[in-house]
Amino acid sequence: MTSNFAVERTTYTTNKEVLKIILVVSLIWLSVGVTLWQLIVSEDGRSIHAIHSENAWGDFLPDKDDLGFESNHGQNDRIAALRYRGHDDGDDDDGKETGEEEQNDESDEKDTREVIDPSPHLNPPPAEPGAPGEGGKGVDIQPGTPEEKAQYDIGLKHHSFNEWASSKISVHRSLLDLRHELCKAKKYYRPLPQASVIIIFYNEAWSTLLRTVHSVLERTPSELLREVILVDDCSTFDHLQTPLDEYVSKLPEVRVVRSPARQGLIRARLRGVSHARGEVLTFLDSHCECMEGWLEPLLERIAQNHTVVPWPVLDMIQHTDFAYLFHGVKGVLSVGGVDLEDLRFNWYTVPQKELRERKSIIDPIRSPTMAGGVFSIHKKYFEYLGGYDDGMEIWGGENIEMSFRIWQCGGTIELVPCSHVGHVFRVTSPYGAPVDKWVKNNKRMAEVWMDEYRNVIYRRHPNYKEVDAGDVTRRKVLRRALHCHDFRWYLQNVYPNLYVPDVRPVAYGQIQNKGTGRCLDAVSAGKKLSGLFDCHGQRGNQYWEFTRAGEVRFGLEGKLCLQTAASSTDIITKRCAHRFAFDQPSKQQRWVLRNTTVLYHPLTDQCLEGTAAGLHMAPCEDVDRQRWLLQNLESTQT
Repeated sequence: MTSNFAVERTTYTTNKEVLKIILVVSLIWLSVGVTLWQLIVSEDGRSIHAIHSENAWGDFLPDKDDLGFESNHGQNDRIAALRYRGHDDGDDDDGKETGEEEQNDESDEKDTREVIDPSPHLNPPPAEPGAPGEGGKGVDIQPGTPEEKAQYDIGLKHHSFNEWASSKISVHRSLLDLRHELCKAKKYYRPLPQASVIIIFYNEAWSTLLRTVHSVLERTPSELLREVILVDDCSTFDHLQTPLDEYVSKLPEVRVVRSPARQGLIRARLRGVSHARGEVLTFLDSHCECMEGWLEPLLERIAQNHTVVPWPVLDMIQHTDFAYLFHGVKGVLSVGGVDLEDLRFNWYTVPQKELRERKSIIDPIRSPTMAGGVFSIHKKYFEYLGGYDDGMEIWGGENIEMSFRIWQCGGTIELVPCSHVGHVFRVTSPYGAPVDKWVKNNKRMAEVWMDEYRNVIYRRHPNYKEVDAGDVTRRKVLRRALHCHDFRWYLQNVYPNLYVPDVRPVAYGQIQNKGTGRCLDAVSAGKKLSGLFDCHGQRGNQYWEFTRAGEVRFGLEGKLCLQTAASSTDIITKRCAHRFAFDQPSKQQRWVLRNTTVLYHPLTDQCLEGTAAGLHMAPCEDVDRQRWLLQNLESTQT
């Protein structure tokens, strides 16, 4: 009995101790919970998400020099980590964009986030009413004296714009804030990354360069502007030497970096990057004017997703009178595009489907390419992607190459409607770039990023084969290391509306009439009737492509097509109806190649005929005047 009692008491004591332990552990967990809650809503209002956003890049990024030059097992995982850790993309549990719910939804809970302080490094002096150019107006002043006319002529020669008019405008000139009301009302919250603004200049006009600098200093929140780096690409003008150094020494956060020899835009920008201390790189041309609120929207997108490369709406500053022409949000219907015929940047009309899918008129718009003069990119992401191709020279093609690389390697380019920067668009460049340098740059891009589609360029521009592109091994290794998509993926997923010329057309080159021995010639393309002229073998007006869609496309650009004239047997060239990927040739522009030599026109049920009198349609006959010898006809047709 005694022993049994002893056992029961011991058991009771043990259970009591267990209860004490449970109570202590519960208190500990309660303390942990309180601590976590304090972290989630800290005194400065920053959320855990914001803290993670600051550190999203962490230590997963490989060193630039390591990319592709060692085993790259696990690179896909690193890319995935990049997308996951740097990519918020605005989607929360309710499917709303980050920031949109907090901005638009009514809530009883007080918003503790801190708004970015808009105060700039410099406040501009009061604008003088009626002064030349104020409010973005043009300068309606003509040179009156011979001395002024001489200054005007020199400025035009050196800069390809009216430098005389620009010099009459204050470097602090005011601009009307014509942004959409939603843009003006939008708030930007801490933390946002700081930017290093990099401006490359070579023999730039004093007024345009300083107006660019002052627009940055006077219209950018100081807490977001780490520095302004002016990179002098070995200018020769006196005003850009000591006078510039003395002027800049009085400005906050501005410094000049000088190249010992002229390197060109591409390498000068890389020099600027090597001196940059900001988290974000923002590139500006040296003849720009930044609108109020220009930088915040760009930095916000990068903070939300480090793989986004945003660029602003480029307003036009007229090179004749320096009037600032603002593009309103409703007018932002074009983004960056490219012509595959010559790899030049162009403006691409945004598909209506994409415009309709946006939640707001001020939402960013995906852009297949960017102009390249003004854009922002996270510095680590810039380095991760391999920076600029330092094998390119001077300028030209670097913006298209970087656009292809960003998209094919997992990034996104966006045009941001709330960000506006004015740019002086010149008709010609006063410096120029040798044609062979421009061709070299494009060839490097084509060899690394365009796969079999590079043949479109080489076919239409035989001079490419004669230009040495240099060693592109490192760039190809970079592409493999980043596990980038092929160019077909880019065309199908990023730029699906783009008309892509045949990689291998049915035939290309001259089209010679067997009966006359003369060649099909566009004469004055799009304006006069097409005809027959002596074959010269110089391409030009006698270069044609017979496409797999049944078109006879004219010229190196391939934008005009051979067709019958209305109610006539005459032959003309007109704008091709097949302008986009989803188009088809019009019936007037559709041809059928019969027996490899006869150009049959189904709509008229006639054949193309060449005689001493010229070119016309006629009932089909088995005669030499209706037989055509197509150059470079594919073997399957012969």
